Amino acid sequence: MSKMTFPLYDAQGVKQGTVDAPALFQIEVNRSLIHRYVIWVQELLRRSTAHTKTRGEVSGGGKKPWKQKGTGRARVGSTRNPVWRTGGIAHGPRAERTYEPRMPRQERRKAFFSALSSRATEVSVLQAWPMTAPKTKDAEKVIEALKLSNRRVLHIIPAHEQVVERSLSNISNVTTKTVADLNVLDVLHSESILITPEGLAHLEQHFTPTV
Repeated sequence: MSKMTFPLYDAQGVKQGTVDAPALFQIEVNRSLIHRYVIWVQELLRRSTAHTKTRGEVSGGGKKPWKQKGTGRARVGSTRNPVWRTGGIAHGPRAERTYEPRMPRQERRKAFFSALSSRATEVSVLQAWPMTAPKTKDAEKVIEALKLSNRRVLHIIPAHEQVVERSLSNISNVTTKTVADLNVLDVLHSESILITPEGLAHLEQHFTPTV
């Protein structure tokens, strides 16, 4: 089996060679696991908006409506009784409800590696960004030279870099993420991945112990 490599380009879009692909880009793609991860994230983001008040939250009910005996009516201790029209709601929906499902950390990591492997053929490695100060025009020239202008690009950096991030922030088809902030959805929403050799090494160092 031949070793997987990524093309290495300079800022002018000229191919300068290849870079060996880390093991985390060579995992067998498990689409059902990726699907489980997406559902897990969606459930984490789900918020319960339906909310009813219990008898302890509705107003009134501080005084017993009538005496216990002698009126011929049913005994009652509070107007906040759930049986009453103006009373609290018993067993109603509450905003405190959470929908978080269980997905072990190891499975989440495997789903992430599967997502990366599914984009392995769309990875481009850039030698270095030419900007020394934030400049969108220079960043756009690099993106055009790499023929990524019409694709959704996930740009992965080892850590926050103000010059690069500010230069790319106004380019609508490019999303910049640090290695620590990466997740499956970022990878799935992209069509191409752009990374520097330093970013690739940091990505491998960050995740390889769990491959």
